[in-house]
Amino acid sequence: MGASNREFLEQRENAMLDELSVQELRDSVLVEENKNYTFTENYQSVFAKIENGMITALEGYGIIREIEKDFKKTKEIVSCLALEEAELHPKDFVFAGFKFEKRNGRATYNFKNIKSWNETKSKLKQIEDLSKQAFSNYKKGNKAEIIDENGEVVQLPKVTYSSDVLVVKKLD
Repeated sequence: MGASNREFLEQRENAMLDELSVQELRDSVLVEENKNYTFTENYQSVFAKIENGMITALEGYGIIREIEKDFKKTKEIVSCLALEEAELHPKDFVFAGFKFEKRNGRATYNFKNIKSWNETKSKLKQIEDLSKQAFSNYKKGNKAEIIDENGEVVQLPKVTYSSDVLVVKKLD
């Protein structure tokens, strides 16, 4: 791992640990007494409580969401520490019954500074907006075709819908 990646990990780790010391992490995530669960309570336990009628599915879903948030927070901190520790090992290694492989982060590209890219993206957005409008009209029962600036009929997009979701926020 290059020096810049290592510096990034150190800065990220220090920022996280400055906000929340390891002891505070244990106190707040692993043993939170003011919640209806502990971090170690697993999803199967929550599901069993739902099946037994001890809690409702809505309450169980809320609990699982809270467990998931705590887990992700802990995983992010431990991941930074594990990456640092992995520097002591070769690229591929076996440790404590797990096979580890270190990989470099992927490159991402930003083209927003390229004038022709922005112009093409803007034209694409116009095409998408016209097609969405044509679909909206079609869905409302208006079968009249929309014509673009070139005199061509705007084609309807293929539309897929994601599944419904239930948004949950813990009240204090």
